[in-house]
Amino acid sequence: MPEPIAELTAVEAAYRGRRVLGPLTLTIRPGDVVGVVGPNGAGKSTLLRLLAGLQRPSRGQLRLFGQSPGESWTMPWRMPAWRRRIGILLQHHEYSTEVPLTVRDVVDFGTLGMASTGHRARRLEAAWRRDEALRHLGLEGLADRLYRELSGGERQKTQMARLLAQGAEMILLDEPAAGLDVEWRERVTRLVAALQRDHHRTVVMVTHEADRLPENCSTVVLMPPGRTPRVGTPEALLQAEPLSAAYGCRVEVVRQGRRVLAFAPMTEDTP
Repeated sequence: MPEPIAELTAVEAAYRGRRVLGPLTLTIRPGDVVGVVGPNGAGKSTLLRLLAGLQRPSRGQLRLFGQSPGESWTMPWRMPAWRRRIGILLQHHEYSTEVPLTVRDVVDFGTLGMASTGHRARRLEAAWRRDEALRHLGLEGLADRLYRELSGGERQKTQMARLLAQGAEMILLDEPAAGLDVEWRERVTRLVAALQRDHHRTVVMVTHEADRLPENCSTVVLMPPGRTPRVGTPEALLQAEPLSAAYGCRVEVVRQGRRVLAFAPMTEDTP
């Protein structure tokens, strides 16, 4: 069995003395697709910050690639080697409209640590990684388009290409389908599936909508606000009873195999 990428043991996180996450025990191994599901305010984004090594747990033990991120918390200006193995796509990633960045420029950001070394071989490898990422996600035709002119779905696709160019082994996605129309929401869900299936990345995806999780999701972390998260399979947790308990209202679910196709919170007034 491959060594874990991330190990959380009884991890808790607090903000201003109030616990916002945990206790959570979770192991993420190479090739896992982990769906973090729950309503707003449940601590989902806090979990991503922990997994990125950007936040210290208030209790418990966290290990990333076999190491404690302790030094990166006390000396954040010293980037540990494992940090480049983690890529993160935040919910908001706008760039100034005053800077005319192209799609190629944005994907290039994923290789900055390589391209800036001054060594010709490393610069060539960085350019190859960028071009391969553009090709894999079908963005060659948009490479010279201004990023600010793209649709929301095209921007998400570009950001995923940036993470591929970075060579990130674990990709952290914070609500990647938020704010998109119906077609692009589904296309982004399929892109998330492809990150693991076709590009062999480990993926942790945060969403408050269970129907956005891809069919190859292997583990679900169900996060009810103020209570201990539940960890289990999609078959066990993406069901009406556990989702209703997490969201605090009656939920109905339509499934097809491992995929949730419809996720509908129901109120007492719903006919």
